[in-house]
Amino acid sequence: MARAIIREPRLLVLDDATSAVDPSVEQAILAALRHSSAGTTVLVVAYRMATITLADEIVYVEGGRVVDHGTHAELRARCPGYERLVTAYQREAEERSAVAADEEEVSRA
Repeated sequence: MARAIIREPRLLVLDDATSAVDPSVEQAILAALRHSSAGTTVLVVAYRMATITLADEIVYVEGGRVVDHGTHAELRARCPGYERLVTAYQREAEERSAVAADEEEVSRA
């Protein structure tokens, strides 16, 4: 990444480039990149919510097609597919918790 940045490219594409670091290090890397890449358009392919929410603009792709684009807040408000995607982990955790609570209640009875 450093070699790419030092060349001051007009376009820098990062495909899940920070997935191997913890979220706090990732945020520091992306913040430094934002400040050091004046004049460079940075395209980040990301899966982590922390990365996605840092973006100036998000392009939501579904089935290989661009469905919508905008800020995180804009997409959550108007794009059902994006909303389902960004809340999937939370919904899954809630469902697991409910199942565990039901199983605990049954075992007590």
